[in-house]
Amino acid sequence: MVSAATDKGLPMLALGAAAATAVAAAGIYASRSPQDENEYHFIAFLDGKSGCSRNGKLVSLPRDSLQQLEDAVCSALGIMPGCSLFVYDTKEQLLQETLQEQLQQHLSNSKGWRGCALLPLIASTSGELSSDAAQLSPLKLPPSGPRPLPVVRNALLATTGPYEPPFYNFWHHLFTPDKVDRWGETVRVQLPSNPVDRQALRGHYDDFEAAIAASVHTCDADVLQELLERQEDFPKLWNRANERTFTRMAENGIFTSDTPSSDWQTVHGLFPRGFNQLKIQTAYFPIIVKKTHNFVAEWSRYKPGHVVTGVNNWLACLTADAVIKAACNVDMDNIARRARDEPAHPILETFRRLGAINPATAKPWQVVGLANYLNPFYDTEAGQERLYNQLKVQLQGMVEQLVEETRRGELGDTLLSSLISERSPATGLYVRQSLLFSHFATLLVAGHETTANTMGFLMYHLSQNPQWEQRLRAEIREVLGGRAELAASDIPRLVVAEACFKEALRLHPPAGNVGRDAAHDTVLKGQFLVRRGQRISINLVALHRQPRHWGGEFGDPNCFNPARFMPGAAEAAGRHPHAFKPFGFGVRACAGMQFAMWEAKTLIPMLYHHFTFKLIDNFKLRPSRKESFPSPSAEGLALHIYPAPGAPPPPAAAAYAAKPSAALDSASSAAAPSTPPPSISNSSGAAKLPAAAAGGGVSSSAHNTPLLVLYGSNSGTCEAFAAQLVQSAAAAGFSAAAATLDSIMPAGAAGSGQPQLPKAGAVLFVTSTYNGEPPDNALRFAKWLSSAAAGGAGSAAAGLAFAVLGVGNSQWATYQAFPRLLDSRLAAGGGAQLLPLCEADTEAPGFADAAGEYWGSLCTPLLQHFKVWPCCFRRCFAAFVPAWHALMASTGPARACCCCPFQT
Repeated sequence: MVSAATDKGLPMLALGAAAATAVAAAGIYASRSPQDENEYHFIAFLDGKSGCSRNGKLVSLPRDSLQQLEDAVCSALGIMPGCSLFVYDTKEQLLQETLQEQLQQHLSNSKGWRGCALLPLIASTSGELSSDAAQLSPLKLPPSGPRPLPVVRNALLATTGPYEPPFYNFWHHLFTPDKVDRWGETVRVQLPSNPVDRQALRGHYDDFEAAIAASVHTCDADVLQELLERQEDFPKLWNRANERTFTRMAENGIFTSDTPSSDWQTVHGLFPRGFNQLKIQTAYFPIIVKKTHNFVAEWSRYKPGHVVTGVNNWLACLTADAVIKAACNVDMDNIARRARDEPAHPILETFRRLGAINPATAKPWQVVGLANYLNPFYDTEAGQERLYNQLKVQLQGMVEQLVEETRRGELGDTLLSSLISERSPATGLYVRQSLLFSHFATLLVAGHETTANTMGFLMYHLSQNPQWEQRLRAEIREVLGGRAELAASDIPRLVVAEACFKEALRLHPPAGNVGRDAAHDTVLKGQFLVRRGQRISINLVALHRQPRHWGGEFGDPNCFNPARFMPGAAEAAGRHPHAFKPFGFGVRACAGMQFAMWEAKTLIPMLYHHFTFKLIDNFKLRPSRKESFPSPSAEGLALHIYPAPGAPPPPAAAAYAAKPSAALDSASSAAAPSTPPPSISNSSGAAKLPAAAAGGGVSSSAHNTPLLVLYGSNSGTCEAFAAQLVQSAAAAGFSAAAATLDSIMPAGAAGSGQPQLPKAGAVLFVTSTYNGEPPDNALRFAKWLSSAAAGGAGSAAAGLAFAVLGVGNSQWATYQAFPRLLDSRLAAGGGAQLLPLCEADTEAPGFADAAGEYWGSLCTPLLQHFKVWPCCFRRCFAAFVPAWHALMASTGPARACCCCPFQT
C-alpha cells in the first residue's frame, strides 16, 4: 500500500512516527485541497447479499460528532439505520463503546498539515462481513509516476519529448518497457490545476483537488476491460480545459458531449443507424467504389517517378467526398478540385482553416500574419479569436443551407434527414436543431481525417516493407480474378488488406488517448482507490505497443508486421481481447468504424492494384497534427508513384449526375442518385427470398398462423432483417408482425414482471450484442432474461415455439453474447426450439442476404411445426399413394403455403 507519508505525489503529512504507522496501517489517503481541520472524512462501501459494492460515498463529520457516524453512513448509502462498520483495510469492526479510541488510532492531524485524512469503511447490513468483503485487498492509490516539479508538476510529460502529439510523449515518458518495469501499467500523474477547470468544476466534486489534479494514466488492457464492464461508473465527460479546442467548434456534438446527457443519448440512438452494415454494403459501397475510381484515375495521369506531394491532403479529399456523399447526399467533388489545383469545397476548406487555428499546433504569426504579429498595437489573441469566429459563422451558414435543402426533401433520405425528422429510439426525443451543426462538424472530423491519416501511415509502412506490398497485391489479383472492379462480396476476402490497415491503426491510432471519469469514489482493479471526478486516461499508443500483447513471435511491437492481424494470430498468441481499441470502446466507440473499414478495404486494393510507391529521399516519419487536427498524420508525406507490375489500364473517372445546390456554391455540384439510399422503413429487397415468396404480397390461401418477429437493434440492421422476415413470412401465409424486445415487457417494469409473449404461433428473435451489452431497445427484456435462471422463464417461455437469429461481428470479443444467452435461456425455460441458433456475421461474404437465407432454412421447420402442409407435398402423395390421398381427403383441404412451386 502507498501511504500518504511516503507518497511523493502527495504533500508530506506532519505526523509523529506512531501516528504515521497507524495511518499507513489504516489506509488513510491525503487529498491536496485544504479542508476543515475540524472534520473527519470517510468513504463508505455497502456490503450486502451480492457482495461489497465497488462504489462508495463520501461522509464528512465534525470531530465532535463521531457518535453519529453510523447514522451518517446509513443516510449516505440510503439504507436503514443499524449497520455495522468495519475499517476497509484491516477489516476491524468499529464498536460504539470504543469508537473514539479506535478512530484516534486511525485519524490524526496537525496544524502544519494542509489536507485531510480519508478512511475507507465497509458498512454491513447483516452485522458481519460477507465472504466477498472479507477477501478484499487493502486499498492504495495508483503508483506515482515521475516526481512532479514545482508549479508545472507533471505537465512537461505531454509537452516535451520527441513527438508533437501529447499522447505519444506520454507513452514515451511513462509506458515504454523500462518505465512499465518501474511503475507498472497504471500510474498517477499530477497536473497543474487550470483556472478553467477550477471555475467549471469546483463545487461539483466533493474534493476538487484530489479528483482533478491527480489523473490516472494506464495502458492496462484489464483496466480497459473493467471500464467497459462498468460503463455507468465511468462515463465519458467533456469538462476539462484542454478539451476546449474540440468543444469550441463541435460544441455538444455526438463526439464532444457527455454520455449521461440527453443530447448525446438522443443522437446516439440515430447516428449508428446511418452507418449499419446493410447500408454500407447496399447503399454506400457503390459510392466508395466510384470515389476510389475517381482517385485512381487522377493519379494515373502522373508519369512514372512523379513525386506526389500532399498525400494526406489527397487522401482527405477522397474520404471527405465519400462520407459526405453517403451521409448527406452531397458531392463535394474534392478529388477533381485537388487535381485541378483548386481550393477544396467551401465546407471542407473552411473546416480546415478552423482546425488550423489551434494553439497546440499553430503559432500566432501563422494565424494572423507576421506583420500583424509584429505590430505592437495589434492584439494578437483578439485577432485569432475574431478570425476563428468569422470562419465558424461561415461554416455554420453553409451547414444551415444544407439542412434546409435536406428539410425540403431535395437531397433524399439520408443520415442528416433522419437527424432532422426522426425521433430517437433511445429517448423518444428529436435531436435539437441547434445541435445539427455540431453533429455535422463531428461527422466531418471523425468521418474523413481518421481514415485518410491512417491510410497515409499505411502507405509509408508498405513502402518500407515490400514483402507485405507483394502479398497485398497477390491477394488483390486473386480476389479480383481478372475483374476490373471490386464487388461487395469481395471485401470480406481481403484479409491481407485488412491486416495491413489494422496494423497501421495499431501503430498510429487516430485518437491516441481515451478518457473516462469516475462517477463515484470507487475501487479499480480491486485495489486502487479512485476519487469521484478523477479521470482515467487510456493511452492507446502505449496499449497498442505493449510487448506482452504485440511482441513475442511478431517481433518488436514498434515495428510494422501485419501478421499480428492475420486470421488466427490473436488466438494463437493468447492476445487480450481488449488490447486493440483504435476506434474507442463501449457505447462511445466510433459509430462509423465499419464504414471506415470498408472505405480502407476498397481504397487499398485499388491503389496497389494500379500503383507502387517509393518514399522521397531523407523522409523521416513524424506523427504530427500540423496538417490535420485532432488526428495525427504523417507530416509532409510525399511519394514517388510508379505503375504496379502488371497493372491494368486505369479506370475512367466515375461521374454523378450533377444537381445545383445552394448549400455548396454556384460552381460546385451536388449529387442526387436516381433513387435515394434505402432506409430502414423501405429496405426490403436486399435479401434473397424463397422463389415463391420473392414476389411479395400475402398468399391467396394464407393460413394466418401468428408469427411475431422481436428484434433488438441499435444500428438498425436487426430491425431491417426483422422487416424482411415479416415480408417473407406474410408471403408464406403467416400473420406476421415485428416489434422491439422491450415492447413486450409490462409498462413501467424495469426488469420486473413477465414479458407478454404470445400464446399462439411462433416468435422469431433477431438481435445483436452492442459493445458487450444488449441493444438499447432490449435492455428491460435482458434484465428479465437475466433473472430467468432463478425460474422466471418457466411461466413465460414454456411451450413457446421460437428461433433466434444472432447478428454480430466475429472480430469482437463479445460476438453473439446476447443472442447466445437469449437462445439458451429460452430453451432452458421450456421453449420449443425450431432451429439451433443461427449466426449472421457482418464479416462474412453475403451478409446482406442473411435474412433471406435464414428464412430459407426456417420456413420448412415452421410449416412442419404447425402442420401447414405445402400443396406440392399433398399432391405428390395423392398421385402415388391412394391410401394417403384418401386420408388427406378425409381430413379436409390441406392448408396451403405459397412456398409451394405447384400452387396456382
